[in-house]
Amino acid sequence: YSDARRVLNEQASLRALRALHAKGELAEYDVIHFASHAFFEPAQPRLSSIALRDGPLTFQELLSWQLGARLVCVSACEGGGAISF
Repeated sequence: YSDARRVLNEQASLRALRALHAKGELAEYDVIHFASHAFFEPAQPRLSSIALRDGPLTFQELLSWQLGARLVCVSACEGGGAISF
């Protein structure tokens, strides 16, 4: 995609994603794809998280963000637990 934005290495941080969210930039994307390690919490799925450079992004926090995306995809170890909200 010519208009795709990659966030890699040092930029792939919780701090950077929170900044993009605060500026409203994440709401502009149609598809958001995370390729990272993840941790699945079967007893409390909303506490499952995506491992980022400086800490975990929980699904609970991700769900609280205003996103315009039609699809948010997580490709990760332990990402196989299907959760639909």
